Formats: sequence, C-alpha cells, structure tokens
Amino acid sequence: MTVMFDTLKFARALRDGGQFTTEQSERLSDALSDAISGEVVSRADLQATEAKLGRKIDDLDAKIDDLEGKLNRRIDDLEAKLDRRIDDLEAKLDRRIDDLEGKLDHGLKDVRTELKAEIRGVEARIEAAKADTIKWIVGIVGFQSVAIIGAAIVLARILAR
Repeated sequence: MTVMFDTLKFARALRDGGQFTTEQSERLSDALSDAISGEVVSRADLQATEAKLGRKIDDLDAKIDDLEGKLNRRIDDLEAKLDRRIDDLEAKLDRRIDDLEGKLDHGLKDVRTELKAEIRGVEARIEAAKADTIKWIVGIVGFQSVAIIGAAIVLARILAR
C-alpha cells in the first residue's frame, strides 16, 4: 500500500509558515517524500507474513522432531553396541579369570603334594631320630646300671675286707 504525498503543497506550507526558506522547504519535502514513499505494511500483509512465519516454524518443529528421533535412534544403537561390547569384554575377562584360577589351583595342588612329601620325609627322619634317641637312652641307662652295679660290687668288696 502506498501513501500519496503532495510534496509541493507541503513545501509551500512550510515556506508560507515563515519558518523555512524555499530551498529548505523543498529539501524537507523531498526527504519526507523519500521516507514515506516506500510501502506501508497493511494488516493483511502482516497477517500473511505471520501465517508464512507460522508455516516456517511448523516446518522447523517437524525437522527438529525428525532430527530428535534420528538422534534418539542413533543413541539407542550406540548404547546397544556398547552393551554388546561390554558383555563381550566381561565374558573375555571371565574366561581369563577362570584360566588363571585353574592355573592357580593346579599350582597349589603341586605345592600341596610337594609339602606332603616333604612332611612325610621330615616325619620319617623324626621317627628315625626317635628310634636312635631311644637306643642311646637304653644304652646309657644300661651302661649306668652296669656302672652302678660294678661300683656297688667294688664297694661291697672294699667294705668286706
């Protein structure tokens, strides 16, 4: 919508009012004409623009919703992939732990077997040492008995004289 503006009438009114020269009146009139010569927006123009912007906003909302759906699907896919990888790693670690437990159990069995054999050897040496000790004690007691009996006989002979 355009506004009709009579620049000559406006310039004369300014000049005749006595406050502007002819040149000032014409320049002011031209400037005002240039300023209002552009289109003035009507209510219908505003409503059309509003409707157009509403459609663009709706389009953007739809695009945002679509993008959000794609992102959510992508996140779900990545989450599932990570879950599978974590499960695979957990299974791998479980196998390694089981292998190590088996090796440790085998090693412990070997150590137990060696310790039992060593203990049996020590027990056998202790039994042998006991037998030797008993032989020595019996020998010493026998020797002391003979020595005491011999001393008693010697003493009895000395006293009998």
